[in-house]
Amino acid sequence: DLIASYPHDLKNSITHCPLRKNTTDLTIFTDQAILFYHTIQKSDQSYGQLVLTMSLAPLKAQTLAYTQMALGIILLLGLIAYGAYWRLQKNLILPIKQLTTLIHKATTQQQYQLQANSNHSNPDLAQLANSINDMLQQAQQHMQRVDDFNQKLARSNQELEEFSYIASHDLKAPLRGLTN
Repeated sequence: DLIASYPHDLKNSITHCPLRKNTTDLTIFTDQAILFYHTIQKSDQSYGQLVLTMSLAPLKAQTLAYTQMALGIILLLGLIAYGAYWRLQKNLILPIKQLTTLIHKATTQQQYQLQANSNHSNPDLAQLANSINDMLQQAQQHMQRVDDFNQKLARSNQELEEFSYIASHDLKAPLRGLTN
């Protein structure tokens, strides 16, 4: 709204915006509107006052609509982020934790007979699980070879002890005959 009043024509001025005396420029903010008063003057003579008013109702309504839209978008993005987190947790993080636990058990407790679940929807995780299973199988085979080697070594050591006992006994017999 543009409201202008001049001192010689006060009868036609709009009464809902009261005129201010002795003001050059003034801005008033209320809950409902913004009022801007400007005195029109040339030299020292005042010709009138220009009053601009702007209702805040449309601005409040538009701000409320934008706020509601922003909150809706934030809520939607939050739901999308939660869904992505849940899917990532189910399809990637949990299977990796299970594989890590399996590897930890196999290495710390030497449980090489364990098998990783290779039925994953993610082909990379399935390939990783198959690789872990192959490594566990190879480790189990190597441990079996080590056990076999240890058993052969124990038998060989036993035979060597028996031989050394017999040889020692056989060598001591002639020496006993010389001392008697």
